[in-house]
Amino acid sequence: MMGYLIRKNWWIIGLVLLIAVIYFINENQLQEQQNEMRSEGFYSGEEINSPEAEASYVQIVVDNLITITDNVANISQYDFNNIPKDAKEFKLWGEPIKSELLNSNFDLAFTEIDTRYSSNFTTPSKFHSVNERLINTLNETKNIEQALYTAIDNYNINDIPELAKRLQEQGERLRNLSNKIISIANQK
Repeated sequence: MMGYLIRKNWWIIGLVLLIAVIYFINENQLQEQQNEMRSEGFYSGEEINSPEAEASYVQIVVDNLITITDNVANISQYDFNNIPKDAKEFKLWGEPIKSELLNSNFDLAFTEIDTRYSSNFTTPSKFHSVNERLINTLNETKNIEQALYTAIDNYNINDIPELAKRLQEQGERLRNLSNKIISIANQK
């Protein structure tokens, strides 16, 4: 009877075994990654000041800040002072900006910085003060970017120039923070 059930349902048994093997392989890989990160001192609660941790922080944060400031610069190239009043022209004018806002890598870059250095990883101690300002500035920038998208989507012509100006200012703040991080990294 058991042999009959095995022969009849061999593909189900094989599928279950395959899923179990994949699960255990993934668990082992995850465990290895966590052990490696622990050995490098990247988990929260551990004070990290090694040159490798600092270099990793600088590379990830600065690379992502460059992505964000490039996105802000791309959006800033649009003319926000001469917004068409006609609904049809406004829609034609606003669609590429909305597309730029939707397709920007801002959320990905922001999440990379925020998650990595707010919860799972510890910021190297010499970057603590700038990291807090960075996270706050990123949150403000994200909110302004979302408000600009909503204003364009809802045809709020009066709000758009101010939001665009504020977004440019945030881009400049992020560029300055990036330079500050590099200057802190270069201090011995």
